[in-house]
Amino acid sequence: YGYTWEKMEDCDVVYTSYAMIDADGRIQKNRHIEDKVSFDMLLRENFICFSTVLVKSCITKQYSMISNFFHEDYCFLLRLLQAGFVFSGLDEVLVYYRVFDENRSGDKLNAAKYRWLIYRKYLKLNLMQSVWYFIKYALNGIKKYYL
Repeated sequence: YGYTWEKMEDCDVVYTSYAMIDADGRIQKNRHIEDKVSFDMLLRENFICFSTVLVKSCITKQYSMISNFFHEDYCFLLRLLQAGFVFSGLDEVLVYYRVFDENRSGDKLNAAKYRWLIYRKYLKLNLMQSVWYFIKYALNGIKKYYL
């Protein structure tokens, strides 16, 4: 894949590609990730599966997850990007993410509602920015789960 762990030593956060599997363990889709991520990119689509994330321990001592929001892992990653930490992705499937309709994020309507609240209440984006990113989020979600 062209990556080595030595190349990633200068990174603060590392994440990998993952496979989405069904309840019976059958691979439904491999999710290949971008090797770099920006705050803007992550607002449009959360392509990082938190189960793949490694964060330097010195960062986790400074920053913790905020449980006030439904997708606290997503908020945590956004916060680290806002703080200027360097992220790097490894395009190798190292995690199998089992998808159940009953999962916390399985209810897409509920997840969408909470994404809107993150844009408006957590990030305090203005209405136009929130609408723009929400449309991108919805389109990417359709592509991710239904196409």
